Amino acid sequence: MKLQQKYILCICLLPCFAEAKIVEKTLAEVEGQMISLLDTKEAQKRWRQGFMQGSSLESLFKKTGLRTQKQALDYLIKQTLLDTAAESLSIPISPKQIKQELNRRRKKRNLSKKAFSHLLVRNHFTSATYKNFLKKYLLRRMLVQREIGEKIRISDKQLNEYAIKTQKKPLFKSFKYDLGLLFFPPSKKGKKEAHKVFKQINQNATYFNRYKISIKGAKKSKLIAQKLNSLHPKIRSSIKALSVGQYSQVIFIPKLGYHIFTVLWKTPIIQNHRRQQKLSKQLFQKLFQQELKAWLERKRSIAAVHIK
Repeated sequence: MKLQQKYILCICLLPCFAEAKIVEKTLAEVEGQMISLLDTKEAQKRWRQGFMQGSSLESLFKKTGLRTQKQALDYLIKQTLLDTAAESLSIPISPKQIKQELNRRRKKRNLSKKAFSHLLVRNHFTSATYKNFLKKYLLRRMLVQREIGEKIRISDKQLNEYAIKTQKKPLFKSFKYDLGLLFFPPSKKGKKEAHKVFKQINQNATYFNRYKISIKGAKKSKLIAQKLNSLHPKIRSSIKALSVGQYSQVIFIPKLGYHIFTVLWKTPIIQNHRRQQKLSKQLFQKLFQQELKAWLERKRSIAAVHIK
């Protein structure tokens, strides 16, 4: 009888032990969403299996991966911040987009539909949860592109400085210039008019475009795609120091007259376009990482994030 009671007691306690086993430790709470120990382990496994490739956060964790629980937790906190921001913007994702992304990933792994399904099962995905996984991936990517990617602008100067810094060699050494020109004849009247106009331009830069020819022999024109070595030395030395939108002093060239130039545009003369594309991509990725980190830090500073 006592033996039977022991068996009954053990059977009664089994559900309690089973229940205790599945209770998960909560590591953090982000905007009311819980991140558990199980979530971090799942994220680490999916990172190893390549399911996180191409994610908006991949560049930030490429060097370290999600080897430790701390790294995995940091990844999931940042991911939740992205998800919260994406939800507030209501970015539409169609079933067609999800299907295209699913097929792209399957083909990239060079797997049949059946083999890919088995891979998903091994990583605890059902058809529905994987589609939701892809939907969130697409939402994050679109959010980051809208909030960060589209706002990054790389100037020719930045790219050239990056080339010198990383490769000790400039990408380009000179420009082709699009120039606006006001010309005045080499006379006392021409000199007086040139300095009068220059004074007006100093007071209001738009006067350059609004100026109407008021003396005989004066001209208003444009010079397109001019190389510096094709210009008179006096013009060359004056133009070289100007940025787009700036104006030269009155330049006097004997027998040719008085000139005022403005730089409309500068096109770098690049010898190696393949090198330019490679450097542009590298610099964009660097700036993207910096901006993404800053964006996430701002979001985290105002979000309800609690580490347990």
